[in-house]
Amino acid sequence: MDPSDLSSVDFENLSLSDFPPALIACAVIGSLVIYLVVWAIICSILQKNVRAIPEEHRQLGTGSIWLMLIPIFNIAWLFIIVRRISESWKSFFRARGDTTVGECAAKPGLWCALTHAFCNIAQFIPNPIVQVLVLVVSLAFFILLVVYLILLNDLRHKATKSPGAEGTAAA
Repeated sequence: MDPSDLSSVDFENLSLSDFPPALIACAVIGSLVIYLVVWAIICSILQKNVRAIPEEHRQLGTGSIWLMLIPIFNIAWLFIIVRRISESWKSFFRARGDTTVGECAAKPGLWCALTHAFCNIAQFIPNPIVQVLVLVVSLAFFILLVVYLILLNDLRHKATKSPGAEGTAAA
C-alpha cells in the first residue's frame, strides 16, 4: 500500500494493533517528555515565586514544588501547592502591614486546580460530549494557570517594593 494513498484505509475499524509497536512507544515517550517539560517549566516558575517569600513565612519547601512532576499525584498536589503559596504570601504581607493584596491569588489558583483535576479525571470517560467538555475545560485550565502565574509574579514584585522587604529575594 502506498503511504500517501489513504483511500483504502478503513478508519472505522482501525485499532491500536494496526500500528507498529515502535511508533506507539515513540508516541508514549514523546508525550511523556512534553508533559514533563511543560510541568518542569511551571514548577520552575512556582519555585522562583516561593523562593521570594522569606523563610519565616513559607508554608512549603521550595523542593516540594517538584512533586508536581509526578503524574496523577499532581492532581491533588496542585490544590496543596496553591493553598500554601497563597497562605505564605498572606502571612508575608500581613507581617508587613499591607492589606492591599487581598486573597493572594487563592481563588484563581483554586479554580486552576479544580479545572486541572476535572480534565485529568474526565478524560477517561469515553463519551464524545464529555471529551468536548474536557477540551473546553482544558483551555480554561491553561488560561487560569497563566492568570495564576501572573498574579503570583505580581505578588513577588510587590514584595520587593513593599516597605521592609529587604529580607526577600530579588526579582
